[in-house]
Amino acid sequence: MGTVTVNAVFELDPTRWKKFNLVSGDNHITFNNGNNAKVLTYDYILNTARTNIPSSDLNEWIDESAGALTVESGYTLTWYDENFAQVDFTTINLADYPDGYTFTAYGRNTLATALYVPEVTPSLDSTTGAPVIAVDAISPTAMSVGYNYVVADRYGNVVAVLTGAQLLSNNGKISGSMLHPGESYTVYTADTTTAVNVGNPVPTTGISAPSTVITIPTVLNATASEDPSNAGRAQIVIDPADANTQYALLDPSGNIVYDFTSPDAQRKVTFGNLDPDTVYTIVPRPLGSNDTPAARIADGVRTENVNTGNLGITATVFPVNVIVNDADLPGTSTQISIGGVSKTFADLQSVRFGQAVSIQAEPIDHNGALFKEWRVISGNTGHSNNIEKQFKWNNIFRYAKRTCKASSSL
Repeated sequence: MGTVTVNAVFELDPTRWKKFNLVSGDNHITFNNGNNAKVLTYDYILNTARTNIPSSDLNEWIDESAGALTVESGYTLTWYDENFAQVDFTTINLADYPDGYTFTAYGRNTLATALYVPEVTPSLDSTTGAPVIAVDAISPTAMSVGYNYVVADRYGNVVAVLTGAQLLSNNGKISGSMLHPGESYTVYTADTTTAVNVGNPVPTTGISAPSTVITIPTVLNATASEDPSNAGRAQIVIDPADANTQYALLDPSGNIVYDFTSPDAQRKVTFGNLDPDTVYTIVPRPLGSNDTPAARIADGVRTENVNTGNLGITATVFPVNVIVNDADLPGTSTQISIGGVSKTFADLQSVRFGQAVSIQAEPIDHNGALFKEWRVISGNTGHSNNIEKQFKWNNIFRYAKRTCKASSSL
């Protein structure tokens, strides 16, 4: 008989193995055998699935004594799960975790036992306009997984609690819908054993002194420009605007020009048809709030002033819109002049910048009421108190600046 040679081929059954991602959350931990670990989930002797898989099955990747992993001197190895909860690898059962799960290793500073006052900086995200609080990673001390980080509002109530691992994974940045533009906050470090609950006052023990009070900016960019839809008028655009914030616009007298408005799909809020050469005030409030602009200001929220002056308006022809109630339009039997020249009512839609306008109303309306006054309802007439000023120059309205609307009262 001839010789028969048999090669035994072994192939890993992927259904009998589970993979884990082992990553470092800081520069104090180094994995020397890579980050992609796997453990056997089937017991071939008992011919059954393993219900208890200890962390020792990961020793090829995590055994510090064998050189699989290096921990910087002065630090101890600490493990966290995907929810940033600390995990005890001496008692963990890997069978309880799904395939592809990620564990993150951090180095805890063995000397960082005393709580410290963090240094914090407020800002708005350049893409979303959302509030951000940055915790300084260098001074006065390095961020550590040995602390929790607590954020409180101006009233001393807790709005957020982050583990050190969470903060490190976010590059030291705190963000979320609990933070609002224009609002003030303080940040603390707390012992990991200190009970801190969102909505409750900051505890009095087991927590550091507060950071310096910081206030989130109201807007990142609020730009004044010529309104492309209204010749000679201005617009203010907030870009980007925070999706969890609404914005109101007030005139110099505190009157509401635009009530609270949410950003559009492009993360913008546009306030159009505004007066040039005017300082407007932007007031923010959290989405879902019912506060009025006045209530927000009284509560101490930071506002933002925007000046619509110096726009370099390019339009040279402007409309003058006239509204009359139950009376003939001016020019029917009365006089209209532009630049000292007699004109028709239709000519009021194309008045050149700087031309003097004179409009004579009908002395009596269709109901027999006598003319009372002219009222400017929008726009800039060149008079110092033009908005809603009552003009009582008989029945002649004179105007000598940019576009405006006026109504006669009879």
